[in-house]
Amino acid sequence: LAAISAAAIPKLPSFNSQHLAHIFWSFAALGVLDKPLLDATAEQAVAKIAEFNPQELSNTVWACAKLGYIHKPLLQAISSAALTKIRHLVPQDLANISWSVAKIGFVDIPLMKAIASAALEKIGHFNPQDLANTAWAFANLQVNNAPLMH
Repeated sequence: LAAISAAAIPKLPSFNSQHLAHIFWSFAALGVLDKPLLDATAEQAVAKIAEFNPQELSNTVWACAKLGYIHKPLLQAISSAALTKIRHLVPQDLANISWSVAKIGFVDIPLMKAIASAALEKIGHFNPQDLANTAWAFANLQVNNAPLMH
């Protein structure tokens, strides 16, 4: 992976949103916290966040949570982008984003309120893991959304 990291860093400006999300996801799936690569990838992701689709947002923040990687500008950018695309997030995206920000401890009340609202509209389509992860996220962040949790 060191060779991939070394080769990728100078080419990151040419990466699209899918490539950037795949870098995050791949290193997280392997449990490899390559801070120089992730920092450089995060900078590019922030610059290109408007290009990220809902799954790319979800996968990127999941990777951050999985690795315990906290990059506040990236988290803020993902949160803002998720808010603008909230109606397009499927239950798995909603669950993964809420779980990920809770796992990291990134409290964003407007994001969590938007996730709660979107989740209520789609609650019948949540699978058991999505339901459990979403409930855990709201409890972990101590965000009480009565309509969602009752």
